[in-house]
Amino acid sequence: MPKMFQHRIIFLIIFFPLFLFAQSIALKTDILPEKNTDHSFRLTLQFRTTPQIVQGIALRFSQKERVFPEKILVNGQSVWLKQSRKIPQKNNVVHWFYADSLLELRFNNRWLKSGASLVLNLHLNELQATQKNLVVGLLPLNASAGNNTFLAQKAIPLPKNPQK
Repeated sequence: MPKMFQHRIIFLIIFFPLFLFAQSIALKTDILPEKNTDHSFRLTLQFRTTPQIVQGIALRFSQKERVFPEKILVNGQSVWLKQSRKIPQKNNVVHWFYADSLLELRFNNRWLKSGASLVLNLHLNELQATQKNLVVGLLPLNASAGNNTFLAQKAIPLPKNPQK
């Protein structure tokens, strides 16, 4: 094998994993049970936006949960929430829609910048009690239903309610 090809192969072996992981988003999570119930939780997701998600994101859950946003912070500032599938015309507004285990969040096209800090406070109800893990996947909003190219994915152990 010529030396030129050997260097390219070594380069690909060393740097390909770096390019692969550069596409993923660091997703921080926290989950707490609600008082006096075993199947209702408050889930917090924290991450930074990328150019792929400045217009919107989709969060995929399993079929056993129902989810809706309670509060969203962008760079530490609370935003208005409206249930709609349209793109918001105003800044500081997030439109959300939940169907078929997919929570869609839409932002104004000119407002959210890449690198912005997002904190999503979500309410979660388990429809089928399993007391195992919650799996959440972060997708670009324009991803098709069958496309599983997650920007981030995390399994979160569901806590037991200590107050019950």
